[in-house]
Amino acid sequence: MYLLTFSPSGLDPCLKENHAVILDEPRRSFNWAMEEGDKAICDDDLKPGWYRFHSAAGDIVPTGCPPPGNCGTSYPVWHRGQTPSPTEGIVNSMACAHIGDDCCKVQLPILLKNCSQYLVYFLQPTPTCHMAYCAGYMVPCPRGLVSNTGFTPCQCE
Repeated sequence: MYLLTFSPSGLDPCLKENHAVILDEPRRSFNWAMEEGDKAICDDDLKPGWYRFHSAAGDIVPTGCPPPGNCGTSYPVWHRGQTPSPTEGIVNSMACAHIGDDCCKVQLPILLKNCSQYLVYFLQPTPTCHMAYCAGYMVPCPRGLVSNTGFTPCQCE
């Protein structure tokens, strides 16, 4: 039902030269709630292709529905499916955007591959701004507390 209508290259997306890394964007965390004045992350200009997330917040697109306003964006995009095992190869799946009361108001086809040490995702741009892919689950340190990563466990400044 939700197979991708485009064909990614036949190259192995696990090889570092065949995917881009979205690096150090901890605001994409499932548990990062936007605050007044924060600029929302937008993935509407993302080029279709293979991506890997790498941040202190975590590297995997969450498989649960985050609240609107989390993941550093107004409409967080999450993975509605299971994480494949390293032996499964490339898997067709679905990403969903949480808008209003609907956890899957917008559906985006994605591909995933488990590269043993990390996951790669074939992503496409979101249909609008203020919509972005989530990555990671780590909880940011509350104000007045710090850590080496900015995420729990935290200690007093």
